[in-house]
Amino acid sequence: MSHENTTLTVVERAAVALGASERETSLRELVAKSIDLVEIKNAGARDQVHGAAMTLRTARTDIQKAAKAARDDANNFSKAVIAEEKRLIAITEPEENRLIALRDVWDEAREAERRAKLEAEQRRVAAIRARIDEIRVVVSAVAGRPSDYINAEIQALVALSIDVEHFAELTGEAEMARGTTLDKLRELHAAAVAQEAEAARLAAEREAIERERAELEAQRQREEAERAERERVEAAARADRERAEAAARAEQERIDREKREAAEAARRAQQEREDAERRAVIAAEEKRLAEERAEMARRQAELDRAEREQREREQAALREMEEQRARAEREQQERQRAENLAARNAPEPTGGTWSVGKTGGCIVTTEEIAGAPGSGHNDPEYYGGNLICESVWRPADARVLAAARELLRLAQTVCALDGDRIHLPMDVRAELDRTIEAATGVKPNSPVVRIGDEQVAA
Repeated sequence: MSHENTTLTVVERAAVALGASERETSLRELVAKSIDLVEIKNAGARDQVHGAAMTLRTARTDIQKAAKAARDDANNFSKAVIAEEKRLIAITEPEENRLIALRDVWDEAREAERRAKLEAEQRRVAAIRARIDEIRVVVSAVAGRPSDYINAEIQALVALSIDVEHFAELTGEAEMARGTTLDKLRELHAAAVAQEAEAARLAAEREAIERERAELEAQRQREEAERAERERVEAAARADRERAEAAARAEQERIDREKREAAEAARRAQQEREDAERRAVIAAEEKRLAEERAEMARRQAELDRAEREQREREQAALREMEEQRARAEREQQERQRAENLAARNAPEPTGGTWSVGKTGGCIVTTEEIAGAPGSGHNDPEYYGGNLICESVWRPADARVLAAARELLRLAQTVCALDGDRIHLPMDVRAELDRTIEAATGVKPNSPVVRIGDEQVAA
């Protein structure tokens, strides 16, 4: 009996528990007995209807009692199943938990190894980029340095070994950085050489002016010494004359006071003339020296102005050179972005041989991806070719995508031959046209649709 119940559905088991087959027949018979009672006209009819209703109620309550007994039995059975379930699970659960813990420890160790490898790779790439930045920063480090120093930096940068061993996958970027830096260093070297030549010329001019100034000062000192000597000689001569005149006066006093007075008057007149001449000579000399000092001051002012104008010209030239360099870099970047965008948005698909790559469900080709510098698409070593797309989950889908370009070329070839060497049904040709338009973005009735180096008539 237990085996038979296990093969019954839930509805069938419920019917068995309530004896539904037997009860249903008797219940329908009870209903059929009272189906003619449609109206109560007297007390006897009322008692008849009441008796039929009570019979039906009794049948209903019997069904409810049987159902409750079946539910109680089912509940007791459910509780017993739950208790047995817990007892049986308790046998294996500790071992299950132990094995899961062992597995989690192993998984965590593998994850730690993966993270360590990732961090090591990030540190390696960062170290390479730091070396590339050291190449770029040489330009700012040599600003304002002598040309010999800049030339030494150029030679050191030219001798720098840039290879895969030291720069790995960033070798190309390092070469570009070195080339750009060398161009800037050579510009700075040329500017430094020109500036040093101009500085040497100005230094020579300053040295010549200083020599001329020293010569003028020496001449002025000689003239001052000559004037002092003249005044000393004149003073000595004057003293001699005064002594002679004093002696003469002493002797002449007895002879003729008037002659002495006349001689004294003549001497005073002579002395005044000589003093006036000396004052005129001294004034002329002072005027000449003042003119020489004024001329020296004017030359010094012109020299200062020339030096200031030269500095201003050099600073303006440096600013202009820097603005031209920055403008050229911006224009080059804009041209590169425009070229990359045009190559990326070109209507023809990428050429080469398409195939399934070696990593990540990717589709690759033998031809480089246009307009994708630095994006990682052109990495044949990693992908097994130049990346068309990746993360294709199903291998079957990857194979279809890898064959898509050849299928498109074949469809275009078939359409080109339609009406000439073959005759396609109209619905097949229409479906091919829709498929080609969806793949190329070009209506098939256009003159030519290019695929790589091939041309197929639309």
